[in-house]
Amino acid sequence: MNYFKIGVCKDPELTAFDIYLLGHDATAFHTIKFTKVENQTYQINWKGKLALAYAGDYEFRYDFHTLISSTSFIGITIPDELTDLRAYELLERFVSRPALFELKNDNGSRWFVLK
Repeated sequence: MNYFKIGVCKDPELTAFDIYLLGHDATAFHTIKFTKVENQTYQINWKGKLALAYAGDYEFRYDFHTLISSTSFIGITIPDELTDLRAYELLERFVSRPALFELKNDNGSRWFVLK
């Protein structure tokens, strides 16, 4: 298989990020699929649910979907405050095939890269 998925988040209290689509919207229930095109270039297919938080509506009632046909992906950056163990735990929680990744450490910067 030449793809992997990131983040099937079903808990709106644990949103990884929000987007600006109609306003400052809250997002949850993400499925982000990366399909390798060549080298470090990928197609990204991203689906999720949207709540119009900017208008005070926090119910995730709207679907969104975007397709990015070709973009680079160099890996998943690990914040300084996370230990390697905690980073691996989160990778296993949010990535469907964590075995595809390895931890890279370069001058104190850490990220997961595809093997």
